[in-house]
Amino acid sequence: MKSPAQLLPFCNRQSALVLCAVIFCSSQTTAKDSLAALADRPLYQAALRALEDKLPQVAALKFERILSEKTLSRHESAKVSAHLADALARSRQPEKLLVVISSSDVPEALYWKGQALLLSEKYRESEAAFRAYIDSPNPAFGVLAKLSLGQVIVAQGRENTGRKLFREQSDNSDAAIARSARLWMLESEVFSGRSELVLRRLESTDRENPELEFVRASALIETGEAGSAAPILRQLLDDEQKLQHRLHDAVVIRLANAFEAQGRLRAAEKLLQRFIMESERSPFFDQAFSALDRVQSSEEGDTMAKYERLLATKDSPERRAYAMFYHAKWLAQQGKADAAVKEMEEFRAFAPGHSRGSESMRILMTIHGAMHNDDRVLELAREWRGRHGSGGEDVVDFLTGMIRFSRSEYEDAATLFQRSAVAAGNIVQKQRALYNMGIAALKGALPTEYARAVSQLRPASDGGTSADSATPAPTAVADLAFERALNLASKREAGAEDALRDFIKSYPDHPRWMAAQIAHAEFCLLDLPPRVKNAQASLDAAAASQDKSPEWRERLDYARLWLREAEENFSGVTDEGLKFIQNWPKSSHRDEVRMKVAQAFYRLEDFPKARAQFELVEDEHADSAYAEVAQFFAAKSAMSTLNAKDLDKALDLYKEVVVRGGQLAVEARRQMALIARIQGKEASALGVIEELLTAKPPPQGESLVSMLIEKGELLALQVRDDPNKMAQAAEVFRSVTLNSAANRFWKARAGVLYAQCLQRLGKSNEAIEACHDVLEVCLIPNPSQPLTPQELVWFYRAGFMAIEILEGQKQWESAAHMADRLAQSSGER
Repeated sequence: MKSPAQLLPFCNRQSALVLCAVIFCSSQTTAKDSLAALADRPLYQAALRALEDKLPQVAALKFERILSEKTLSRHESAKVSAHLADALARSRQPEKLLVVISSSDVPEALYWKGQALLLSEKYRESEAAFRAYIDSPNPAFGVLAKLSLGQVIVAQGRENTGRKLFREQSDNSDAAIARSARLWMLESEVFSGRSELVLRRLESTDRENPELEFVRASALIETGEAGSAAPILRQLLDDEQKLQHRLHDAVVIRLANAFEAQGRLRAAEKLLQRFIMESERSPFFDQAFSALDRVQSSEEGDTMAKYERLLATKDSPERRAYAMFYHAKWLAQQGKADAAVKEMEEFRAFAPGHSRGSESMRILMTIHGAMHNDDRVLELAREWRGRHGSGGEDVVDFLTGMIRFSRSEYEDAATLFQRSAVAAGNIVQKQRALYNMGIAALKGALPTEYARAVSQLRPASDGGTSADSATPAPTAVADLAFERALNLASKREAGAEDALRDFIKSYPDHPRWMAAQIAHAEFCLLDLPPRVKNAQASLDAAAASQDKSPEWRERLDYARLWLREAEENFSGVTDEGLKFIQNWPKSSHRDEVRMKVAQAFYRLEDFPKARAQFELVEDEHADSAYAEVAQFFAAKSAMSTLNAKDLDKALDLYKEVVVRGGQLAVEARRQMALIARIQGKEASALGVIEELLTAKPPPQGESLVSMLIEKGELLALQVRDDPNKMAQAAEVFRSVTLNSAANRFWKARAGVLYAQCLQRLGKSNEAIEACHDVLEVCLIPNPSQPLTPQELVWFYRAGFMAIEILEGQKQWESAAHMADRLAQSSGER
């Protein structure tokens, strides 16, 4: 049985968060519009009607069209942008919402940014946005932001802190806010192990309230009374008209959980299969498929037939993606490696960025390792490192060593673990690698390698080569306990945390006691989400040790910095980092830490401080490995303020990067062109791009294509001075559409820009043709490569542009046909 937080599908962290965006944003959009000129527009009125009809996706399209007309005053534009942000939040389109926030002057932008990050399940970034918004002067949605912040905090496992925010609003004068705050407080208590308290609180509440009844049933399941919960949930489904859509889906999943808890696995399986087959999409598909995987039939034929039925339904990409993953997982469990690999690779191509993507990578690494597909194992290991950590080759060697170990190739595994230990960036990772090296050496009967591993693990006073020569030699039992605990932790096995705790409790005087505390902290940080509070406690305990050298104090300060970075507490990173630099001015980590401080300031959008820290890296150690990157981002920080003086400073810094002649020189010149463009010096910017295009060696691939797009845009901007530039820009964009190096995204973008040029040149029919070409490029059947969100932007721009031109020509039938083509696409628009 999984934890309550994973089981509660309506009360869980994600769903409650979205509820906040949906319930409260609407109250801000239905108010009477004071801008008469805007309110009189039929399209604006239609967009507001769409919101009232609960069609936020339709409203979003209409608000986008109003903004694209470029005829609004500044105040009107802000009003429409606010409506658009609301519609995108309610229709659950976070990527588009972030684009609108970054490209338009949206009122209360930080609030909407928090909601977009919330919808994307980026809880730490969402927390930072909401906190910044609440601290801003006179936030219009301050109360709503506090409720959202509470949900974000709960989503990260900090239930007590989140409930405090709910409690503060439980007596709010706005009845809707107070009611939701109380509901979310109860929900949080259910999945934090306080279900009995929730049941007592609900004894005198309205039994006709479906949300409270759902919470009551959930609490009953968590207290082992699934038999009492099932009738409540069935009654809710019988009164289906009282349930909003999301609550209906949640009730179905929770009823299946109740059946599962009662041992009625067949009933749970039937209910889940019917729900999945009847729902084209649902925010509860993840819980549904996970539960179905647990209760599936033991008969292989039944399970195969079940997945074949799900895979045969092509009307729902979301359903199909989950079916592909769980089918592949089941094939792997059945030992059908080739079929499992094929299906899992198809899943990753079909649904990039899926919530089950990380698990699919772990499964693939295990299967490929068993099949001796070393190259693919390394590719996946590097991809994992890029997505989930900042480690270098030590991580790749460590992961590959584990796979070799699982294949009983112990000599190769020992070599890989030794390489990982040499390259390790921190002591815990090094100890894990050395321990695994020792175990591999034992398994492979490699006495020399084993002795080397043990020697490096033991302190010098016990005959080893460790630098901890001042510590007393530990007993053999303590050594074994320490090694066992690290072994379990390195493989994330059950009992690892207990072994670490036992070691810490039993051997408080052991020279590796602090290392065990740090190992326990890292173990907590590796959880998803990280258990930051427990990690902090372990580091604090290590810090309280009376007998620690300056080296250990430095390591603790360094570990705290990584702790703050792991929790994405960027203010904490700056505080810990600056403290580290002050306390350890001669540390070998000094430049790295200062870079992290600078990056944290940059992510906090405190660009002056970020720039100062980046410049200090280059000023203090001009020959540092970080110097070029620091100088480049010092320029980026200056540039981000958009202040005229700072732009000039950024230009000087970029020139210095160019003079260095390093890997960032070309990108620095492109940034110089961008600054010139911002300053209205299009001719100067165009000159830089022309130089880059004719450089030796010339740019190739995506770099070439992006520069050509930039050249075309700069030419188009100069039309006011030279009308002939528009035709030149059109030709540049056309060349990109014909360039074999351009992928689908670049061809679609260039095609739309080409069509815009043609339209401005008065060539409407040619513009329609160019738009049609974009649709053809995007609609070529290729199920393994569905359109990305970025490609969909240009796909829809082409379609809607063509529709608008056709409507202007009164070609209604053609416009309707074009609209039908768009409607049949896979995108949300």
